[in-house]
Order: sequence, then structure tokens, then C-alpha cells
Amino acid sequence: MNFIEIDTVKLPAKHGHLKAYIDQLNETRETPVTAVMLVEDDLPRGMVIFSRCGQLLELFVAPEVRRVGIGTQLYTYYINNIGQNTPTANVDPDNVEGQHFLLHHGWRIHGKIKPLYHESWHLRMTRKPTVTKYQPHQGELACAEFLEGTMVFFAVGKKLY
Repeated sequence: MNFIEIDTVKLPAKHGHLKAYIDQLNETRETPVTAVMLVEDDLPRGMVIFSRCGQLLELFVAPEVRRVGIGTQLYTYYINNIGQNTPTANVDPDNVEGQHFLLHHGWRIHGKIKPLYHESWHLRMTRKPTVTKYQPHQGELACAEFLEGTMVFFAVGKKLY
């Protein structure tokens, strides 16, 4: 399997929706995003998208190859490429599978947050267990109330697979 970093300038026209999504992410963030696809035999098996400040934006694996370690490979790529930044993610509360994946890798739930472009609340997760107060990135509105170490479920938003 090979990791391929997605360059939206060189992305073929047939992937216009992916280019538009990555470009939109870049426009709404202070730091650029990195999108990496894991490919096997010219077939995409999964993708991870993260900002250079350490925020995990998307991690998904093709349904036919789930539970064979591809998610962990993508996750490891993400961790190895964010430098000294604290790994963070906003996770849809209904995405129990995504939460379990991150909890399995040592993450904790530290509260709730309402991203600017979403109508619903998300769970704020991080690998740094000492975080008690979150400073929002550009494009996010943080909730004043944080419930450290407590899972709180809110409405549906964007999924992290």
C-alpha cells in the first residue's frame, strides 16, 4: 500500500467534488490542510485529512477493507506528520465507531464544541489528557461549558469514520 498526498491542483477533473471539499477546508482555516489517500493496487482504501496545526478533520476507510488496520495506518501517518502540535478532533456524537477508534488510540473526550459551519454540537477530543480548556481555531465557536472526561451526546453533524 502507498500513501499519496493529494495535490488539488493536479487532481483529475473526475474528482472535482474532492478538490472542492479540500479547497473549502483550506479557505476556512488559518493553516493549510493535508489530504492523504492510502492506495492499494490503484484502488483507494482510505483517506485522512488534517490541518497542520494538528486537527484531525476526516479519517475514513473503504467499507470493504475495514477492521484490517488501514485506519490505524492512516492514523499513524497523521500523528507522524503534525509535528509538536496536540492532536485534536471534533467528532459527531452519533459516530460511536469513530469515538471508539480514537479512545482506543489513547484519546479522551474533553467537552463539546459547535463548529462554525455546523448546526450541531460535536464532541471535542484530544490525545493530551491534561487539556481542560480548549482555545478554538479560526472557524469554530467553543462552548463555554466543558465536561472533562464525560461523553455527552448531542445532535448529528459531520461524521468521522
